[in-house]
Amino acid sequence: EYEFNPAANCPIGNLGFTLVKEDVNGDPVVWRNVDRVKSTGDLLISEHTDGTLCFDPVTTIQAYTLDVNFIGGTGKYEGATGTALCEGTAMILVQDAVGNYFGETSGTCASTININ
Repeated sequence: EYEFNPAANCPIGNLGFTLVKEDVNGDPVVWRNVDRVKSTGDLLISEHTDGTLCFDPVTTIQAYTLDVNFIGGTGKYEGATGTALCEGTAMILVQDAVGNYFGETSGTCASTININ
């Protein structure tokens, strides 16, 4: 669910939406991400804590910023902690009636990852 936020900073020139992480009943939803290191197979697990999404209805391109917390992983990243600020663009290619989607994303993250 998204909450309209006209104050969001949108680099593509449209009004922004603040990400509200809750389901249709108002219960919190945790957005998690798993990144895999190709050479080792190690996994790094993170949670998205805040962000903005700006949507251009003409191009269907979305510009986003995300605040991320690292919460662990496997191999080298077991017990990992830290934070990141990610920025980039995304485009939904296919979406079903309940909101599941497949798409592409491109961006960068400035992060600090603490590993043991």
